[in-house]
Amino acid sequence: MAMIFVTHDLGVVVEVSRKLAVMYAGRMVESGSVHDIVRNPRHPYTEGLLHSTVHEVEKGQRLTPIRGSPPNLAALPPGCSFSPRCRYAATGCNVICPRPVTLETHGAYEHVTRCHYPDRGGSATAMSS
Repeated sequence: MAMIFVTHDLGVVVEVSRKLAVMYAGRMVESGSVHDIVRNPRHPYTEGLLHSTVHEVEKGQRLTPIRGSPPNLAALPPGCSFSPRCRYAATGCNVICPRPVTLETHGAYEHVTRCHYPDRGGSATAMSS
C-alpha cells in the first residue's frame, strides 16, 4: 500500500514515511529515503524547510524562514526556479534548469537532487528519524 502525504512540515514526514520527495514550483528538487534527506539535505529548498520547522527546536528559539517569495507558477523564471531565493545561487543557476544528480545513498531509495551545486548546502540541523 502507498500513500501520498503533502505537507511543508518535514518533521511530520519523518514520523509517517520512509521515502520523501521535495517539490518546488511544480518540480521535484530532491528525493530519496527520509533518513538520507533529513541527515544530509542537498537542495537549498529542502535545507530551508528543515530550518523552518518547529520539531526539535527549543522553546523561544527563532526559526529561519526561507527568504523571498515563491515564483509565479504561470511565469516561472528560466533556470532553477529556486535560484532567486537561494543563498548558494551562482550566475548559471538562473539560466539553466539543473538536471537530476544521483548522490551517495545510504537507504533503500536512491538520493537524487536537482541542484547545480549539491555540495554547497547541507548545513541544516539534522532531525531524528
